[in-house]
This record gives sequence, C-alpha cells and structure tokens, in this order.
Amino acid sequence: MKQVELNEEQTKELIKKLEYLEWEKLPRENSDKFVDAFAYDGNVFKIYEIPNSDMFKVYYNSTPYFNYLKKYDDLEKFKRFLRHFEGRRVIEIDDAGIGCPLGGVIICVYSRYKDLASLKVIGLKYFQKPLYQTKQYLKEVTRRIFWTFKELEVKKDYFIRICPGDIFVDAIDTLWRRGFNLITTRRIEMAHVIAETRFLKYLRDIGIPDEILDVNPRNIDYAAFHKAINDYIRENTEIKKFFFKTGWFKK
Repeated sequence: MKQVELNEEQTKELIKKLEYLEWEKLPRENSDKFVDAFAYDGNVFKIYEIPNSDMFKVYYNSTPYFNYLKKYDDLEKFKRFLRHFEGRRVIEIDDAGIGCPLGGVIICVYSRYKDLASLKVIGLKYFQKPLYQTKQYLKEVTRRIFWTFKELEVKKDYFIRICPGDIFVDAIDTLWRRGFNLITTRRIEMAHVIAETRFLKYLRDIGIPDEILDVNPRNIDYAAFHKAINDYIRENTEIKKFFFKTGWFKK
C-alpha cells in the first residue's frame, strides 16, 4: 500500500480546512511501542508501533481501529485528518462472500453523505480457473469501485474507509495513487451489513435453504456458517457443479 504524497500547497490547504479541530493530549504510557494518545468528545485514540513493520496501529476506545503508514509522520496533521474523517462525507467500502465456497463476491460502496449504497457483483468466473490464477478479480474489483464512485458522485475531498482484505489490494493502491483520502479499517458498519445482506440473498437465489441463511448479517459466525455451507454442498453435489469457486477449492 502506498501513501499519497501531498505537495506543500495541498498540505497547507488540508491543514487550514481542519484547523478548527481541538484535541486533548493524554499522558504517555510506559511502553516501548507507545507513540501518542489523545482524545476528542470523550473518544480516546492511542497510537502504537507495530514491530518489524512500516505501520502504526491506532486504537479507538481500546478497540483496534486501523493501521496507517509511519511515512505519515506528522501526527498533528494526522489527528486533524482523523477527526474530519469522522464527518458525514465518508465512503465505506466492504465485501461479502470472499470466504464462501459458493458464488461470486458482493462489493458494497456506501455513501454516508447521500445515505445511498451501490452494490456490484464480482462474477463467479473470476474465482474459477483460469481467471483466478491470474488474479484478474483484483482489477475487476477496482473497476467496479470506480463505477460506483461515478454513480454516487464521490469526490476526492471525501474520506474513504475500506476493508484491508486481500480482495482490495489493487483498489487500495489505485485509490492512493489517484489522491483519495483513505484509511484501511475493519470497522466498516453500513457497507458491511448491506454487502452481507445482499450476499445472503444471492445464496438464497441459487438454492441454499433458509435454515442455513438465518443469520444476523451484523454478526455472522463465519466458521459455523461456512461449515454449514460445506455440509450442504457434500449432500447436494449439483449446486457444487454450477456455483463452486474452483480457483482455490478442490473439486
């Protein structure tokens, strides 16, 4: 993943735009990994070194929040950026279905500003041989994300939360290079729920029974869910014939 390089004029503009933010400095911790701690509106952020890595880890109210590059070492600018990132002009990006042995993958791009979501299906063929071996699904995910940006009228001054999963490796790199404000985080809320809900419908449409799909999309036990799917496949080989991700699963 690459960090966007801002020129001097862009940096001054960003800082000026976020200058109103007020942070409370917190005491240092007695830890070699500790970098900084601060708070706003009762929310506590703590930054720690990640050993043998070029990343920092940020904790939000004691919960791992996201990682960011040490290259972004102006902590004052970073803190202003983070506070602004919490605002309404946020785009969330998440996926559903990448770990399931059946079907394609759902990509959801959700605009908090418009309260609208755009859903795209990455077709099953991208997770079957021979396309899977050349990882063409990575480029397809990136293309679909930028299509949704046009639909949702996403601008470069918006702030993007994107899942750090492997399926977004190319998308993350492309977004950085094109100058978008971006962090990777597993704390994706609406996009996650919308993507999972749509993927459950997708599985229902291809014949998976309701008793397997009766799960809460906000809190799926993926180990139990995928076991139930695999058990069903073993008893119903016809669905495997038409909808199996043959790229990384054995027939």
